[in-house]
Amino acid sequence: MASVESSNIDISINTFARLNCISFQITFIGNYWDGEGENEIDFIALNDFDKTAIVAEVKRNPEKISLQTLAMKTTAVQKQLSKYNVPLKTLSLNDM
Repeated sequence: MASVESSNIDISINTFARLNCISFQITFIGNYWDGEGENEIDFIALNDFDKTAIVAEVKRNPEKISLQTLAMKTTAVQKQLSKYNVPLKTLSLNDM
């Protein structure tokens, strides 16, 4: 079974904070791929202190973003995030 894993993503936390994407202390940043490579979540940020999380889909073209698709993908990690309040976000180049 695949799991949420930390990765060495070069992300400016200040950029996401300015976008109001992340407004909490981050204890984990990563992404998710299932074993078949069919289910991918671009961005997962966790705060283990207050049990909040953000799950986000990131696309260059905002027209290709689907919150409904992200919600379906999130079911793959639902068990691992069951103790977290998890809002879903969509981000594109227009948000930068």
